[in-house]
Amino acid sequence: MKLFFQVVIMLLFTGACSENTITGATLLPMMKTTDSVELIFFKSPDSTRFFTYIATTDKLLIANLVHDVCGAVQQERDCPKEGKIYCFSAGQIINTIYFVAEDAHCRHMRYIRNGRLYFFSLSEQLANQLTWYKSMAREPSGTDSTNYQLNRHVR
Repeated sequence: MKLFFQVVIMLLFTGACSENTITGATLLPMMKTTDSVELIFFKSPDSTRFFTYIATTDKLLIANLVHDVCGAVQQERDCPKEGKIYCFSAGQIINTIYFVAEDAHCRHMRYIRNGRLYFFSLSEQLANQLTWYKSMAREPSGTDSTNYQLNRHVR
């Protein structure tokens, strides 16, 4: 009987000490079906009104993005957003991810799932790809980015 209690206590202790890591793969498994993205780059951090954008089906960019957001959830960071990524699967938007790529000390991605904000690491490789795409991105037609935001849902 004494051995039974020791085993039970040891199992309880082991269970209490085990790390319960949340990953993006368990939060949003459909991210693996992403087939295209729209990259939005804010002209000034945390200001969504004026931006440049580019859409792509670049498989390497998407693979790196999915890999990074399927990783372990990171601690919250209080950094201004540099842009956002609309992720699509079969023409339907499946996720919106905000990112910080240029500030190496604050580099991360974040999205909301089930009413909570989750943070993920953003790899240097993905940051470099985003920087390259930023150089290719263009302003929406017209001078006011708001026109783009209002019209994009009408397509």
